[in-house]
Amino acid sequence: MGNSYLHTCPHCGTQLSIQHLPVEKTVSKCPQCKKYILVDNYGRDTRKPNVYHCPKCGEEQIFDGRPPLISCEKCNNMFMTSVHGVGMIELGLLSQGDKGELSYKKKKDKYINAINKWLSLSKTVKTCIISTIAACVAIIIGTYIYSLPPAIHTSMAYADMDSLWNEFSEKNPYNIQMECIMNYDDGSKVVIISEPSDFVSEEELKAFFKPYNSYTKTYKRKIGFDGWMRDFVIAFNDLEDRHYDSFTKDLSNLLYKTDYKASIVDISTMIEHTPYLDYDLNYNITTEELKEWFIDNEEEIIPLESNSKNVTTLVSVLDNKINDGMRLYTSTTPGFVIWAIDKSVRPDELNYRINARKFSLDSDLILGAISKNNNVAIIARERSIPITQLPPMRAETLCLLSYTTDDELSQSYERNNLFAGKQTGSDGGKDYAPILLSDALWHTEYGNILNVTDQMLKSWSENGMIDYIDFNYPKPVFWGFDKGAVHDLGVSQLTYNWNTEGVGYIVEDSDYSVYALNRTGSLPVSYIPGDATQTAEQDPVYQAEQNAYNFFSSLSNPELVKVVQYAAMYQIFQNFDIHMQYDKIPYYDDNKFVMPYELEYEASNILRKLGNYNANDREKIAAFYNAKITTDGTGLPINDDYGIVSNNQKLPKDPFALVLSAYFAEELDSIQAADLGKLLFVSKLMPQIDTLHNCISPIINDEDFISSLGKAMIDRNKIDDIVYSSEITLPQPAFDALGIPVKSKSKDEKVADAFNAVFDKNEHIKTFTEIFSKYNHNKAKLLMVEENADRSRTWMKTPTVVESWSLVDSTYQVGGHNLNSKVTRFRVADDLKPGQTREITVGNKKIIEVSRVDSKSHITDQSYLRRVGRLDDATIKGEAVKTRPRNIVADVASNRSSRGFNSTDHTITIGRKSFTYANKEYESLDALIGDFCKSSNPDEVLNLHIECLEGSGVKPKMVINNINCRLSRGNTMLPMSKFDFSHATQINQGDNVVFTIPIKSGMMDLGSTSYVNKAGLGGSSNVGVRVNVCDGNISFKIVNKSKMSQIISIIKDFFRNSKGYFNEFRLKMLFKQHGIEVGVDVIPSIDINVNNAGITEQQYLMIAMYKFEKYQIYDIQLSKEEEIA
Repeated sequence: MGNSYLHTCPHCGTQLSIQHLPVEKTVSKCPQCKKYILVDNYGRDTRKPNVYHCPKCGEEQIFDGRPPLISCEKCNNMFMTSVHGVGMIELGLLSQGDKGELSYKKKKDKYINAINKWLSLSKTVKTCIISTIAACVAIIIGTYIYSLPPAIHTSMAYADMDSLWNEFSEKNPYNIQMECIMNYDDGSKVVIISEPSDFVSEEELKAFFKPYNSYTKTYKRKIGFDGWMRDFVIAFNDLEDRHYDSFTKDLSNLLYKTDYKASIVDISTMIEHTPYLDYDLNYNITTEELKEWFIDNEEEIIPLESNSKNVTTLVSVLDNKINDGMRLYTSTTPGFVIWAIDKSVRPDELNYRINARKFSLDSDLILGAISKNNNVAIIARERSIPITQLPPMRAETLCLLSYTTDDELSQSYERNNLFAGKQTGSDGGKDYAPILLSDALWHTEYGNILNVTDQMLKSWSENGMIDYIDFNYPKPVFWGFDKGAVHDLGVSQLTYNWNTEGVGYIVEDSDYSVYALNRTGSLPVSYIPGDATQTAEQDPVYQAEQNAYNFFSSLSNPELVKVVQYAAMYQIFQNFDIHMQYDKIPYYDDNKFVMPYELEYEASNILRKLGNYNANDREKIAAFYNAKITTDGTGLPINDDYGIVSNNQKLPKDPFALVLSAYFAEELDSIQAADLGKLLFVSKLMPQIDTLHNCISPIINDEDFISSLGKAMIDRNKIDDIVYSSEITLPQPAFDALGIPVKSKSKDEKVADAFNAVFDKNEHIKTFTEIFSKYNHNKAKLLMVEENADRSRTWMKTPTVVESWSLVDSTYQVGGHNLNSKVTRFRVADDLKPGQTREITVGNKKIIEVSRVDSKSHITDQSYLRRVGRLDDATIKGEAVKTRPRNIVADVASNRSSRGFNSTDHTITIGRKSFTYANKEYESLDALIGDFCKSSNPDEVLNLHIECLEGSGVKPKMVINNINCRLSRGNTMLPMSKFDFSHATQINQGDNVVFTIPIKSGMMDLGSTSYVNKAGLGGSSNVGVRVNVCDGNISFKIVNKSKMSQIISIIKDFFRNSKGYFNEFRLKMLFKQHGIEVGVDVIPSIDINVNNAGITEQQYLMIAMYKFEKYQIYDIQLSKEEEIA
């Protein structure tokens, strides 16, 4: 087997293939019994003699037995052999002649005197001295040898690297930047550094771990078709516990240039990626609220890493010079973190990165910003969510957003690319398209997140009917549409866009400019049917957009939230002119996406073909659709010169008869109907091709224009690179059909005609390309992937193309992200009355002036902001918005063990992986329950104590017979069809009103949010719990009677309109959006009684845990009568 040999596992007898290493012993892990094996690398068949060759003279040496230290019989060279006679180590025992003569003449007397003194000593003294020296040398050598760690290849960490990283990658399939550690019983450790920053190299990481007796390796986590995220993994065993803290800080300094709150997450307690968090992440903190809290009420703040004696206010910070150009603050009362920046000072990269790291670590949601003069304060919520569930914004991504001066960042799946479309052969049925990213976003975390959320938008807008290959994101258990956006809107083609219209807005009032976000849960959605360019407030499309905005922003999805966070920072940097100092552009121009030369040249050829389009080409198009051109007046007329008829002889040739056939198409057989459809399609295509020919042919000889236009057609980033020759040509006289002179067009006009035609009729050029190009979709995709195979950054590569399966035609599902730095700007004008607005332009910025009353109460309304941004309608109307107290956002940060990020609150653990019953260890609760039920003692009782903290996002904590353990996470989801709304009751209970909806009895399938990642095409396909429900109900105790009618109306709308499974979180968000506070205005509760027979204890607990209380603690005694295994 080359560099490996067979070895038998002493524990289970499995035959193992052990890799040979140039060490005496190594440790391996048996894949069968999972136990560690100490393997002697001399374990080989010693019955055969070994043949060696002297590395100095080449003389053959034969030794029968274990390889020893050998002396060459020919040249007396000494050498040590390794296993199997390879890899000989020469000891370098040189002859006296090779060493050269040593001169002792100058030191002759010294040596003679020393020898004489030694000879004069008595034998006893000599023996004593020699013994003492020998003992000291032995102690020194022994101590040194004892202090050395064992070889890393013999450690448990080394043996477990692959399986540990596999576990980590399964838990974290998407972008996460984190340091994790696993400790082993032999003192060895594995550290995983996932997606290190581009600011640190692989060589620097290797150098850092070298003193710790380490072995390093890199792994790639796949994302998309050919994308990956690279992790650096280290096994080492020379780190003493007393040095762990300094080690952690040193590593943090290397990775982030600061040791601020340095920590490493224990892998054994790390939870998996959570796609839907048990937290409210959808805030809409208004500009007026930020101004009231921080300016009017002067919220007290203190410098980060400072004591409470240095109390100040944001008013004071904005009025004075900011030391070093930037400084971080935190509110004295828990709730806020502030990054104060002097925009007149361009910070150096190091200072910026350090501040960005601290700010991102201690915060989790960007709320807004306040600016005065040259100072800007970015305000965020103090971290309340674990970093494993909502990781900090990355310093390198924030640097990127500060570097760029682009007014817009873009991402999309380029379905309209000439070479995108359905594939054939083994990939038949899959749609593919190249991915478009702004140059700054290639091979970045933000670029990857935009790709993932683009998939969410298109797939989830169609109720999961589109599945993206290798973007297997867990689907939600409910949808925003009845049957999908396309079906519900009744359109055939739809453009889907995440955009920033109505997201960020700025209110200018006196010296202050305040920025805030409409929502933090997601960006808003735009749906554009066909060629539509605008919509209206009562338009079903606009209503669908609002519905989608509500749906996506309520999911508490970390990826959707992260997109908003970065979009907010981008808008703040651009609008307040905050840019970092740099010597050269920080992203790598030589690593961004490059379109293959073959496809660029082919695109230009397509334009040339259109410019030189002739009758033969027209015949080829007709034949492609089983039709032919006619000039005798038969067939469907294209223009005055020709028409087109089908080659299917059963179809009529008369134009009127063809129209009638189309009208009565259901009476045709399948072949006739198909050929008629082709004929109708090509009859619409031909005039478009003629128009393209007429626009391109006048400028077909400008090779610069044709070449650059061809490149831009297949790579929108190159539209600005379109050029044309500036040669001056005299206009040729032209005449119309009556011989009247017609003004000829200038070169600029001809270029404009060609440009507009190409991009307006892109769909028709795609069809033309499919007929005439030598590159089909499969070949074009491979060319793109091969051209960009080596283009990446050190630790990341964004996918080049995207593939999808679809139950609807995803070739018409286009769109992506339009992240514009432009915000909606308002300015307070004291001369305006409430309800009045005035639009002005300052520079290139449009500003809407409003009254002071409206600036506080109307313009901060979510629907108004969206209407202004999307529809450009600034009419003041609707109810006034009330300013809320700071605790609506700050209270979640109040019950923490320490301020900002801390390892106690923000590194969630899942605790024990197994538990014990009757002195036997079990890996699952089901296995334990099974043995418990089979035990011989019928009176034995298993005591269970369950504690589930809402919002923790961890597996429920349990105590079984006083032993801590964990259960699988996930709330039971009741089907909406089981709620009997027709028998709802409403009764008075003292000062309260209780509204109750019964739950129907009978067999019920309970879905679970735990395993939606196994969802199939078209929605969730969870294997839930099937139970027999005896009875149950959901009750709403209405405490605030003044809101009773509103609360009942919300409940009715929810239960009548919701599909799939009942979703507690969505109902809570619905209450919140209407100003109803759960726990104060209304108290919901649910009760289910089930027949326990036939369900496992774990399933019973899933039902028991379905409660609304914040802290859920249960004590359950499970006896034999209650459980059937």
